[in-house]
Amino acid sequence: MTLCSRIGVRLTLVAILCGSSSGQAAADDRLAQAGRSSASGGPVSIGMQRVDPRNYRMVLAGNVITGLGGATFFTMLVGLVIRAHARDELAQARRNDDLDHAREARSQGRLGSWLAVSGGGMTAILMGTGVSLMAIGYRRERERRANLRRDAGLGSLAGPIRWVPWWNRAGGGIVGSLRF
Repeated sequence: MTLCSRIGVRLTLVAILCGSSSGQAAADDRLAQAGRSSASGGPVSIGMQRVDPRNYRMVLAGNVITGLGGATFFTMLVGLVIRAHARDELAQARRNDDLDHAREARSQGRLGSWLAVSGGGMTAILMGTGVSLMAIGYRRERERRANLRRDAGLGSLAGPIRWVPWWNRAGGGIVGSLRF
């Protein structure tokens, strides 16, 4: 088996556990101190996590806009149903040679087509905008947290390291696997 068994090189680190968790508590304290900021415009606490209000508002706006996109999708579906019903009515009016009913069915068909096209277009625009806002907000928050970890002296924990518990008869520890 080669060291480069996949795309990239895997580096494995092993840290032996001591009986206390004071190292983790100290790391958590440094992270909490780095996350504190002034009361005006600083991170807000939501549950157990601290979130920057700008990122939170961006994700929330993306959620609302995506919801509006769902509503316009419903509008498109209603337009398609109206159009299908109008086609049936138009066919029936042509069989009965009823010109007034045929004129009304064509009018309903145009309304249904207009609702379907405008609803579909607005769905595409609103869904694309909402999902983009959510993705940008989540990415900015992830980058902000990585910077907080780096500033708190926890830079090694911010990287793509996968920590897995490890033990055997002689002892135990944590294996950190880093791919680059």
